[in-house]
Amino acid sequence: MYIISLFITTVIFGHISGSHINPQLTMASLILGKTEPLEVFFYLMGQFSGATTGYVVLWTVLPDETYRNGLCLNTVNGNITVCQGLIVEIISTATLTLACASIWDAKNARKIDSISLRLGLIIAVIAMVAGPFTGASMNSARSFAPALINNLWENHWVYWVGPTFGSIVAAVIYRFLFEHFDDMDREQTTESVVEDRL
Repeated sequence: MYIISLFITTVIFGHISGSHINPQLTMASLILGKTEPLEVFFYLMGQFSGATTGYVVLWTVLPDETYRNGLCLNTVNGNITVCQGLIVEIISTATLTLACASIWDAKNARKIDSISLRLGLIIAVIAMVAGPFTGASMNSARSFAPALINNLWENHWVYWVGPTFGSIVAAVIYRFLFEHFDDMDREQTTESVVEDRL
């Protein structure tokens, strides 16, 4: 259901705002120079208020026994340690961030056909791998709303620290490593063309 909702929001809002529904991806876009600081503030306000409002609506329309069982609540699997759960969230969010960074990259502007479907498949794969361990949140707003409404905060910090750290590291790597090497390749290509003409 979560994957389907992401697909729908990307189709509807992708061309308007980039479909920023994830605070960690918004921070990554700031690092990559795709978003202005003032925009980040409004994105964050919308993300957390939207997530909370959406969960309240879900709370209202579903039977009591459904939400009392912690519907949509992210928790660390009891078979792993909290530190392991933290690492899972870091890696999951970093992977998602790298995928989004490549989508935002101007060099891939001609390769964005069916991007909502591609992104949905990427998130689905990550969710299948990480879901059994932490719920594969990768989004602190998505984890905050259920924790707030259910008043269940056990190990909730994992879903702030892990995704935030993972997204920042991935964005920095993409900006200063991937883009740097691409610039070097373009410079070498230009030099080769000039030499050939001479």
